[in-house]
Amino acid sequence: MRDLPHDPYADAIDKALTAAGLGAHEIRTSRWDEYEDDGCLTPSLVISWEPEDLPKPTVYPHGLCLYWTVRTGWGHMAMNDRGFGDNPDTLPLPVWAHPDDITAAVRNLAAGAAPADTDREWTGPDAEACRTATDAVWHDGCDTENEGGA
Repeated sequence: MRDLPHDPYADAIDKALTAAGLGAHEIRTSRWDEYEDDGCLTPSLVISWEPEDLPKPTVYPHGLCLYWTVRTGWGHMAMNDRGFGDNPDTLPLPVWAHPDDITAAVRNLAAGAAPADTDREWTGPDAEACRTATDAVWHDGCDTENEGGA
C-alpha cells in the first residue's frame, strides 16, 4: 500500500488506463524527483509499459515511459534495450492532467501519433484533496518563489 499524497492521482490514472485496455507494467510514485538536486521534495510519478503491454502496432519496440512531477508536469520517453529511457520529451498536458487525457496520449504515442494538446485538468473532491496534500509536501521547506509553483 502506498502512502504518498499524490497516490490518489496515480490510482485515478491507473484506473483510466486499465479501463481503456492500456494497463501499465509499473506505476511508481516517489517523494522526490531524482533528477533535481536542490533538496526540495518534488512529488513524482513514473508509468512504464513493456512492448507487449502496448497496442499493436507500436513504435516503441522496447517499451514506453511517462513521467510526471508536480514541478514540471508530464513527459515521455522511449525505453531502450537496456531498460532505460531515451530522448525525453514533454507532453502537451497540464500538470494535473485529466486521467482520460493521459490515456489518450498513451494511445497516440504508441501508434506514433502526436498527443492532443489539452488543458483539461483532473477535478472533483479526490482531486482537490490530493492536490492540496501534494502542494503542502512540495512547498514544505522548499523555495518555490521562482518556480512558477503548482
